[in-house]
Amino acid sequence: MLGERRSREELIAQYGEENGIYLFEQFNAFRQHYSGLTYIATGVSTDAFCREQARAEAVKEGWAFEEIQGSLSLFERLVRGEWRPEEFLVVPPGATISISSGDEIVKAV
Repeated sequence: MLGERRSREELIAQYGEENGIYLFEQFNAFRQHYSGLTYIATGVSTDAFCREQARAEAVKEGWAFEEIQGSLSLFERLVRGEWRPEEFLVVPPGATISISSGDEIVKAV
């Protein structure tokens, strides 16, 4: 299931009727802008379970379902600290992120 997982009723119980309804509508507004769901298979042990959850979500929403092959290599490099500049933006302490032109899109200043 995508997004906030609490039901309308759960949000109303926690935040009151007006706020709960508003929050539920906001949490689910993105759904009207989508027509498909793509599942990225990465070979992890939970792929089969997650694939079926994604497929069920697509059916529930009336969206097309597609599956593509992915990889965990970017996450593995992130965890290992292998931060190649063409893949990661490393922002040192005290620096800020700035929009740039050309090939960089964003940079640390």
